[in-house]
Amino acid sequence: MTQEITNNVIKFVIVFVIIAATAWFLFLGPGKQLLAGILTSIPKEIREESEYRLDITARNIERCVISSDNNCTCDIFPSWPATFVKDSKLIITSNETNKNSIINLAYMDKNLKNTTVGSAISARDIDNSQNVIFKTKKEINWKSEPPLFIQEGVGRKGFVVTGKIEYKVASSSAYKENNTIYLLISSSDNAQEIENKIKTMRKCVT
Repeated sequence: MTQEITNNVIKFVIVFVIIAATAWFLFLGPGKQLLAGILTSIPKEIREESEYRLDITARNIERCVISSDNNCTCDIFPSWPATFVKDSKLIITSNETNKNSIINLAYMDKNLKNTTVGSAISARDIDNSQNVIFKTKKEINWKSEPPLFIQEGVGRKGFVVTGKIEYKVASSSAYKENNTIYLLISSSDNAQEIENKIKTMRKCVT
C-alpha cells in the first residue's frame, strides 16, 4: 500500500512538473512569441489579395494625378466598399509641399505593405462641399463598410470635446483638385442622398 501511494505521488509530481513546464514555455518562455505568431499570423490569401488591391489603388491614384483634367473625380478603390477585408486599415502620411503620400496597409494592426504615390491626399466633406483642413496623417479603417475616415479635428461637434460625428469614406471615387487627391467623406446615413451628390461631380478624363 505504501509503495502504491509513493508511486501515485511520483506520478502526480511528474504530471504537475510537465504541465507547469509546458505552461511556462507557452505563456512565459520562448513559446510565448511562437504562440503569438501562430494566433496572429495573416492568412496567405488575405495577404496576397490585400496587397494586390493596394497596388490597384495606388495605380488608380497615379493615373488620376497625371491626367491633365482637374476639379473632377477618379475611380480609386476597387471592389468598393469591400476593397479590403474587415479589420484592415490604410494609414496615410502625406506631404502637402512635395505632393506625395506614403500609404501603409495593415491588417489586425500588423503591417502588410507600404507604397508611395505622387500626390498629397486629403478629404472633401461632400455634406457641405468643403475640403477638410489638411493634416499630415489620416486613416481609412475597414472596421465597418463603408470604411471610417479618421483624422485629427474631423468629426468634432462644435467645441464639445466629447461630441464626435462619425465620418465615412462615401465613395470609391476621389476628387482631384490641383494635383491633390481628396477622399469623398460624409457623416450622413442617407445613401441615396450621398449618391446623388456624387453624381453631380464630373468624371476626370484619364
